[in-house]
Formats: sequence, C-alpha cells, structure tokens
Amino acid sequence: MSQMIALENLSLIFPRRGRVSKIANYSGRRVLSQISLTVRDGERLGIIGRNGSGKSTLLRVMAGVLRPTSGRIWSQGTLASILSASAGFEKAATGYENIFLRGMLLGMSRSEVKRAVPEILEFSGLGEAINLPLHTYSSGMIVRLAFGICTSIRPNILLFDEWIGVGDAMFIESADERLRSMLDQANIMVLTTHSEQLMKRFCNRAIVIEGGEIVAAGGLDHCWRFYRELIVATRPERVSAFAGASIRHSLEKYER
Repeated sequence: MSQMIALENLSLIFPRRGRVSKIANYSGRRVLSQISLTVRDGERLGIIGRNGSGKSTLLRVMAGVLRPTSGRIWSQGTLASILSASAGFEKAATGYENIFLRGMLLGMSRSEVKRAVPEILEFSGLGEAINLPLHTYSSGMIVRLAFGICTSIRPNILLFDEWIGVGDAMFIESADERLRSMLDQANIMVLTTHSEQLMKRFCNRAIVIEGGEIVAAGGLDHCWRFYRELIVATRPERVSAFAGASIRHSLEKYER
C-alpha cells in the first residue's frame, strides 16, 4: 500500500482563552488558514517560514497533537513525530529511565525499547552519565539522547521539527548518517527548519508558510529564493505581489 498524508482546506483558530477552538467561526487568533497539502511516497517535504508563521503549528496538526478547527486531515501508514528535544523527558529520572519513558511515548513497546537501548547508548555517547538524573545533563547531552531515542523507531511517515539542526559539528555529522539510515526505511518525511543547508541535505520538495498560509511551493531553490525575498521585504504590497506570482505557477503544479 502506498503511503501518504493529506490536508484539505485545513484551518486552526486559537481562542482568546488559550484553548483550541472546535467552532469554525469562533472569534480568536487564526494561526492556519485553508491549508491544502498532499505528501506522497518518496517525498521529503521541507516547511520554511519566519518565526510565528505557523510552520511548527502545521507540523503539530499533521502529528495529531492539535486538532484543526475546520477542514480535514488523513494519512496512510504508521506515523511518528519528533517535535521537541525535551518532550516526554522527566528531569528527575536518569537518562536510562528516560529512554523507556520517551520510547514508550513514541509508541514503542517496552520490549522494543529494551532491544533499542544498546544502539541508543552507542549513538548518544553518554557513557556512565546515562545513570545520572537528566537535570545534570547539558543541552547537548539531552539533544543527543533525544535524537538517539527518536531515530530508533521505524515509521512510514516521519515528522521532524527544527531542533534536529542544533548541536556541535560531530553531532550533526553522526545525526546526518543516522537520519539517512532512518529515511531509507521511511516512505515520507516532513521537516521544518530555518537551515537551507539542512533542508537541501534531506528534502526534495518545499513549501513556504507565511501568516498561516502556504504562499509558495515547489523545488528547494525556488522556495528558498522566495523565502529570502520574504525576509528582506519591507512593504506588504511587495510581499503580496511576489506571493501572487509564485502561487500561480507553484501551487497548481504541486497541489493538484
């Protein structure tokens, strides 16, 4: 069976009280608007956008963490999301204990986590520190542990938020190799990032999010040119004109 994840006319409104609204016409802050998107077998989609544009929110909707206010989303295949380096960790617990906490949160059985422990320990390089409580870890140690756990799963559809781009050069190199091995087994990946280098390393298609809407879609070079133009634009009419021209020849091709 072919794998896919699709969104149709999807919108999300955060009500002023801070809870996600289930009412389509609720008066609140609209963070996503009329998103239609399909990601199919073999596609590695990069989501680009300025801070606050809605890209991470879109990824959380795709992961099922947030429920859309309107529209629909469906998928074929097993899906796993890696949205935060610290999600599912207990700071008072040891690194070893957190392997089981995080692994089971990601949908692994206890026996599956147990089989993955040696591989996770080797990748993280934590040594004896694995038996220390997490609150004694540096941010780099936490990222290595989280990445090792998350990449021990083997889903068909993989959703990554941009924290995977942090870390020192040695970590990035080892993470690159591990992620490529994981992608060889996954059918689909969706990645949010601010890094052009990271996206071009892993993705073969991109979209640009601005104001909760898809304003450009297509090849990586095309979308990064659009994104750079968006960053330097100072007048709203300049952004609108550029977006309008791009949408006409990008979205029709990639979102049919």
